[in-house]
Amino acid sequence: NECGLGKEIVRLAHKETGREAEKFSPTVRLAHVDGAQGDGALYGGEGNGPLYDMGGAPALLVSYYYLEPFEKNKHLYRYRDWVMDSGAFSAHNSGKHIDLQKYIDKCLELTQSDPTLTEVFSLDVIPKDHKPTTVQAAAEQSLKNCEEMWRQGVQAIPTFHRGEDESFLYAMAKDYPKIAIGGVALLRGDQKFLFCEQVFARVWPKKIHGLGMASEELIYGLPFHSVD
Repeated sequence: NECGLGKEIVRLAHKETGREAEKFSPTVRLAHVDGAQGDGALYGGEGNGPLYDMGGAPALLVSYYYLEPFEKNKHLYRYRDWVMDSGAFSAHNSGKHIDLQKYIDKCLELTQSDPTLTEVFSLDVIPKDHKPTTVQAAAEQSLKNCEEMWRQGVQAIPTFHRGEDESFLYAMAKDYPKIAIGGVALLRGDQKFLFCEQVFARVWPKKIHGLGMASEELIYGLPFHSVD
Protein backbone atom coordinates (compact mmCIF):
# COMPACT_ATOMS: atom_id res chain seq x y z
CA ASN A 1 0.00 0.00 0.00
CA GLU A 2 1.58 3.29 -1.10
CA CYS A 3 -0.44 5.35 1.46
CA GLY A 4 0.78 8.57 -0.13
CA LEU A 5 4.12 8.22 1.65
CA GLY A 6 6.28 7.97 -1.43
CA LYS A 7 7.43 4.44 -0.71
CA GLU A 8 5.93 1.01 -0.42
CA ILE A 9 5.22 -0.29 3.07
CA VAL A 10 3.89 -3.66 4.10
CA ARG A 11 1.76 -4.69 7.05
CA LEU A 12 1.84 -8.28 8.23
CA ALA A 13 -1.41 -9.88 7.10
CA HIS A 14 -3.84 -12.41 8.55
CA LYS A 15 -5.98 -14.80 6.55
CA GLU A 16 -9.20 -13.60 8.22
CA THR A 17 -11.44 -11.12 6.42
CA GLY A 18 -14.40 -8.90 7.34
CA ARG A 19 -15.36 -8.78 11.01
CA GLU A 20 -12.83 -11.46 11.93
CA ALA A 21 -10.07 -9.23 10.59
CA GLU A 22 -11.18 -6.31 12.78
CA LYS A 23 -9.69 -7.89 15.89
CA PHE A 24 -6.26 -7.64 14.24
CA SER A 25 -6.61 -3.93 13.46
CA PRO A 26 -4.99 -1.54 15.93
CA THR A 27 -7.14 0.62 18.20
CA VAL A 28 -6.20 4.24 17.49
CA ARG A 29 -6.76 6.40 20.57
CA LEU A 30 -7.15 10.15 20.77
CA ALA A 31 -4.80 11.47 23.46
CA HIS A 32 -7.05 14.20 24.74
CA VAL A 33 -6.84 17.17 27.09
CA ASP A 34 -10.09 19.00 27.77
CA GLY A 35 -10.26 22.25 25.84
CA ALA A 36 -7.72 21.15 23.22
CA GLN A 37 -8.03 19.84 19.69
CA GLY A 38 -10.59 17.05 19.55
CA ASP A 39 -13.31 18.64 21.68
CA GLY A 40 -15.61 18.94 18.65
CA ALA A 41 -15.56 15.19 18.14
CA LEU A 42 -16.07 14.43 21.81
CA TYR A 43 -19.02 16.77 22.17
CA GLY A 44 -20.77 15.07 19.25
CA GLY A 45 -19.81 17.56 16.58
CA GLU A 46 -19.25 16.70 12.97
CA GLY A 47 -15.62 15.73 13.45
CA ASN A 48 -13.61 14.89 10.36
CA GLY A 49 -12.31 11.92 8.43
CA PRO A 50 -13.64 8.36 8.20
CA LEU A 51 -14.51 8.03 11.90
CA TYR A 52 -17.82 9.81 11.44
CA ASP A 53 -18.44 8.27 8.05
CA MET A 54 -18.56 4.95 9.93
CA GLY A 55 -20.80 6.37 12.64
CA GLY A 56 -18.16 5.67 15.27
CA ALA A 57 -17.03 7.46 18.41
CA PRO A 58 -13.40 7.97 19.39
CA ALA A 59 -11.46 5.81 21.80
CA LEU A 60 -9.46 7.93 24.24
CA LEU A 61 -6.18 7.96 26.12
CA VAL A 62 -6.37 10.20 29.18
CA SER A 63 -3.42 11.20 31.33
CA TYR A 64 -3.75 10.83 35.09
CA TYR A 65 -2.06 14.23 35.23
CA TYR A 66 -5.11 15.72 33.46
CA LEU A 67 -7.71 13.38 34.93
CA GLU A 68 -9.70 15.94 36.94
CA PRO A 69 -11.16 17.88 33.97
CA PHE A 70 -11.90 14.61 32.16
CA GLU A 71 -13.86 13.23 35.11
CA LYS A 72 -15.73 16.51 35.38
CA ASN A 73 -16.81 16.56 31.72
CA LYS A 74 -16.89 12.94 30.54
CA HIS A 75 -20.67 12.67 30.96
CA LEU A 76 -20.88 15.25 28.14
CA TYR A 77 -18.52 13.37 25.83
CA ARG A 78 -19.26 10.94 23.04
CA TYR A 79 -16.62 8.19 23.19
CA ARG A 80 -16.61 4.41 23.19
CA ASP A 81 -13.97 3.66 25.84
CA TRP A 82 -10.78 5.04 27.35
CA VAL A 83 -7.43 4.04 28.84
CA MET A 84 -5.42 5.85 31.51
CA ASP A 85 -1.80 6.84 31.12
CA SER A 86 0.16 7.65 34.26
CA GLY A 87 1.07 11.16 33.13
CA ALA A 88 4.64 10.69 34.35
CA PHE A 89 6.13 12.53 31.37
CA SER A 90 3.81 15.54 31.79
CA ALA A 91 4.48 15.64 35.53
CA HIS A 92 8.24 15.40 34.96
CA ASN A 93 8.18 18.32 32.52
CA SER A 94 6.18 20.38 35.03
CA GLY A 95 8.45 19.57 37.97
CA LYS A 96 5.67 17.64 39.71
CA HIS A 97 5.68 14.21 41.38
CA ILE A 98 3.06 11.49 41.00
CA ASP A 99 2.59 9.37 44.11
CA LEU A 100 2.46 5.68 43.21
CA GLN A 101 -0.02 4.72 45.93
CA LYS A 102 -2.42 7.52 45.05
CA TYR A 103 -2.24 6.46 41.41
CA ILE A 104 -2.94 2.83 42.35
CA ASP A 105 -5.87 3.83 44.55
CA LYS A 106 -7.40 5.90 41.76
CA CYS A 107 -6.90 3.09 39.24
CA LEU A 108 -8.64 0.63 41.55
CA GLU A 109 -11.51 3.05 42.13
CA LEU A 110 -12.07 3.70 38.43
CA THR A 111 -11.65 0.13 37.19
CA GLN A 112 -14.35 -0.90 39.65
CA SER A 113 -16.76 1.98 38.94
CA ASP A 114 -16.28 2.80 35.25
CA PRO A 115 -16.71 -0.03 32.72
CA THR A 116 -15.54 2.24 29.89
CA LEU A 117 -12.01 2.29 31.39
CA THR A 118 -10.42 -0.69 29.63
CA GLU A 119 -6.65 -0.41 30.26
CA VAL A 120 -4.20 1.28 32.62
CA PHE A 121 -0.55 2.08 31.99
CA SER A 122 2.04 1.65 34.70
CA LEU A 123 3.65 4.63 36.42
CA ASP A 124 6.99 5.29 34.73
CA VAL A 125 10.03 6.85 36.32
CA ILE A 126 11.51 9.46 33.99
CA PRO A 127 15.33 9.69 34.21
CA LYS A 128 16.78 13.09 35.07
CA ASP A 129 19.48 12.75 32.41
CA HIS A 130 20.58 10.37 29.68
CA LYS A 131 23.52 8.80 31.51
CA PRO A 132 23.36 4.98 31.21
CA THR A 133 23.36 4.49 34.98
CA THR A 134 20.48 6.97 35.42
CA VAL A 135 18.44 5.38 32.63
CA GLN A 136 19.09 1.92 34.09
CA ALA A 137 17.96 2.96 37.58
CA ALA A 138 14.81 4.60 36.21
CA ALA A 139 13.93 1.50 34.18
CA GLU A 140 14.41 -0.74 37.22
CA GLN A 141 12.13 1.45 39.36
CA SER A 142 9.52 1.61 36.59
CA LEU A 143 9.36 -2.20 36.53
CA LYS A 144 9.06 -2.27 40.33
CA ASN A 145 6.15 0.17 40.07
CA CYS A 146 4.41 -2.13 37.59
CA GLU A 147 4.99 -5.14 39.83
CA GLU A 148 3.47 -3.27 42.77
CA MET A 149 0.44 -2.23 40.74
CA TRP A 150 -0.23 -5.83 39.78
CA ARG A 151 0.32 -6.93 43.38
CA GLN A 152 -2.44 -4.54 44.46
CA GLY A 153 -4.81 -5.66 41.73
CA VAL A 154 -4.18 -3.17 38.90
CA GLN A 155 -3.29 -5.00 35.68
CA ALA A 156 -0.96 -2.27 34.46
CA ILE A 157 0.83 -2.14 31.11
CA PRO A 158 4.60 -1.51 31.44
CA THR A 159 6.48 0.68 28.96
CA PHE A 160 9.81 0.00 27.29
CA HIS A 161 11.56 3.25 26.37
CA ARG A 162 14.11 3.84 23.66
CA GLY A 163 17.55 3.86 25.26
CA GLU A 164 16.78 1.24 27.91
CA ASP A 165 18.65 -2.05 27.91
CA GLU A 166 17.00 -4.77 25.82
CA SER A 167 16.83 -7.00 28.90
CA PHE A 168 13.92 -4.87 30.14
CA LEU A 169 12.04 -5.43 26.89
CA TYR A 170 12.46 -9.19 27.13
CA ALA A 171 11.43 -9.20 30.81
CA MET A 172 8.26 -7.21 30.09
CA ALA A 173 7.32 -9.38 27.13
CA LYS A 174 7.81 -12.49 29.25
CA ASP A 175 5.89 -11.36 32.33
CA TYR A 176 3.03 -9.20 31.04
CA PRO A 177 0.19 -9.81 28.54
CA LYS A 178 0.66 -6.44 26.85
CA ILE A 179 3.47 -3.88 26.77
CA ALA A 180 3.89 -0.33 25.52
CA ILE A 181 6.84 1.27 23.77
CA GLY A 182 7.71 4.95 23.95
CA GLY A 183 10.40 7.54 24.52
CA VAL A 184 10.42 8.51 20.85
CA ALA A 185 8.62 11.88 20.87
CA LEU A 186 11.70 13.79 19.67
CA LEU A 187 12.71 11.34 16.93
CA ARG A 188 12.36 12.45 13.33
CA GLY A 189 12.36 10.81 9.93
CA ASP A 190 12.77 7.05 9.87
CA GLN A 191 14.25 6.83 13.39
CA LYS A 192 10.92 6.18 15.09
CA PHE A 193 9.95 3.46 12.62
CA LEU A 194 13.35 1.77 12.87
CA PHE A 195 13.14 1.64 16.66
CA CYS A 196 9.63 0.16 16.60
CA GLU A 197 10.63 -2.29 13.88
CA GLN A 198 13.43 -3.66 16.06
CA VAL A 199 11.08 -4.05 19.04
CA PHE A 200 8.64 -6.07 16.93
CA ALA A 201 11.50 -8.16 15.56
CA ARG A 202 12.30 -9.22 19.12
CA VAL A 203 8.96 -9.79 20.85
CA TRP A 204 6.09 -9.92 18.32
CA PRO A 205 3.35 -11.35 18.44
CA LYS A 206 3.27 -9.81 21.94
CA LYS A 207 0.50 -7.21 22.14
CA ILE A 208 2.16 -3.79 21.82
CA HIS A 209 0.85 -0.25 22.31
CA GLY A 210 2.70 2.61 20.63
CA LEU A 211 2.77 5.76 22.74
CA GLY A 212 2.59 8.78 20.43
CA MET A 213 2.80 6.53 17.37
CA ALA A 214 -0.35 7.16 15.36
CA SER A 215 1.32 8.03 12.07
CA GLU A 216 0.00 6.34 8.95
CA GLU A 217 3.40 4.77 8.29
CA LEU A 218 3.55 3.10 11.70
CA ILE A 219 -0.08 1.95 11.75
CA TYR A 220 0.13 0.36 8.31
CA GLY A 221 3.72 -0.78 8.59
CA LEU A 222 3.71 -2.62 11.93
CA PRO A 223 1.13 -4.85 13.66
CA PHE A 224 0.43 -2.68 16.71
CA HIS A 225 -2.38 -3.79 19.03
CA SER A 226 -3.12 -0.13 19.80
CA VAL A 227 -1.59 3.33 19.38
CA ASP A 228 -2.33 6.91 20.40
